[in-house]
Amino acid sequence: MNKMRNYIAEAFGTFVFVLIGTSVAVATGNALYTALAFALVVVAMAYSIGGLSGAMLNPSVTLGLAISKRITWKEFSFYVLSELIGGFVASATLWLVLGSNANLAGNQVQALAQGNLWLGLLVEIIVTGVFVFTVLKVTANKENSKIAGFIIAFTLATMILASFSLSSAGINPARSLAPALFEGGASLSQLWVFIVGPLVGATLGSFLAKYLKD
Repeated sequence: MNKMRNYIAEAFGTFVFVLIGTSVAVATGNALYTALAFALVVVAMAYSIGGLSGAMLNPSVTLGLAISKRITWKEFSFYVLSELIGGFVASATLWLVLGSNANLAGNQVQALAQGNLWLGLLVEIIVTGVFVFTVLKVTANKENSKIAGFIIAFTLATMILASFSLSSAGINPARSLAPALFEGGASLSQLWVFIVGPLVGATLGSFLAKYLKD
């Protein structure tokens, strides 16, 4: 029963994360506003549901925790399912509110990458790897518990700003999958970049965090 509460909390947190962050991205198309929106939601969720689910809000982070053996692979499966459900419900809500022409996905390889999917993939691997590495290192030390949410949010905002013009800063498969399904077209055909890249990056970041263990 307690685990179910954790999974529901994770689904809710991811719902809020995708709903707020995506709505700002769609409304403004501005990297700074988008980074700030996602970061602020991370802080809010970290200190509201973090005690229940850890407020991972991202299958890439969840993968990092599983590789680091902080959660079991069974828990990993249920947490990822919860995150995907939360992301889907958020995207469906935005689709209903904003309409089918809202460009919910927004995660298409951008002009600076000149449409190069492999460059976009590399960008996603790097920024997600750095993000997951930071999450794992910061949360490994209990002394950081009071400020961990802010450090993680700041890191996410930095990674979004760094990659927004290259790959639209996917970083999070739960943020990318459902919007691409609703959007279709190029967003759907390029979706693999925003799933493979973050998962590979998370894996590399996790092993680096283990290797650089204090």
